[in-house]
Amino acid sequence: MLNHSYDEVISLCIDSLASFKDSNIKTQEHSKGLILCYVDKNLVKILIKKSGSKFRISIITRPVSRFVQFDDGRNLVIVETLHAYLREKTFQTLE
Repeated sequence: MLNHSYDEVISLCIDSLASFKDSNIKTQEHSKGLILCYVDKNLVKILIKKSGSKFRISIITRPVSRFVQFDDGRNLVIVETLHAYLREKTFQTLE
C-alpha cells in the first residue's frame, strides 16, 4: 500500500514499466486506475485502487499467446521486478 497522491502512484507505475527495455504501454486509463502494457510477449495489467488514504497496486501478468507449452517463469520475474522498483522508489514495505 502506498501513501502518495494518485498522480504520484500512476507515475511510479508507469516509470516501473519503463524500466523494461522492451515495454510498450498500450492503455492508460487514469480515471479507472488501469495501465495495460506489453513486456517481452507478456501482457501486464496494473490496477490501482484507493484503500482509505492509501493506494493498493495489483499486478497481473499473462502471456500474450494463449498457447504456452513451457512456463519459463517470466511472468513471476516481471512482477518481482515491478515490486522491487516500487519498493525502492517509495522506501516502504509493499503488501
